[in-house]
Amino acid sequence: PAFTPGAGAFKVSYQRRAPCREEAEGPAGSEGEATLPAVISVKRSSRGCAVVLIRDPAVIERGAAQSVAVIDGVCVEVKRHAPKRADEDGEDGDGAQGLFIAWGAKVANKVTVTVEGIEAYFNSLAGMPCPVGLEARRPFEEGSVSFP
Repeated sequence: PAFTPGAGAFKVSYQRRAPCREEAEGPAGSEGEATLPAVISVKRSSRGCAVVLIRDPAVIERGAAQSVAVIDGVCVEVKRHAPKRADEDGEDGDGAQGLFIAWGAKVANKVTVTVEGIEAYFNSLAGMPCPVGLEARRPFEEGSVSFP
């Protein structure tokens, strides 16, 4: 082959692969309905915090139980979040619920936590098994002890 100025050194062709049978059929029980991601929206602040609205209650429970996550290489604190409007109206959580995550203003000045990274983390929690040891258990049964 001859050298041509301005031409690419490598020719890369991308071909779409045919989806395998499981991908084409979708998850079991969905029967053709589109599965939506767990994250509805992410509202990020410049102060080092964000509110993540999530449609899957299992992801909310797991995120709140873990209370800490590593997103984009930054350790963030995770707490349950309910909209202020729901508290004022006295609703029982019929609206969208989510998680509040915080990593701090000083960290936000040095490192960026992206909206895409937040979405990817919480979407990856959907459908995954919960790790063992998240719920606190007593190491032994408490009771009265008498010594002779």
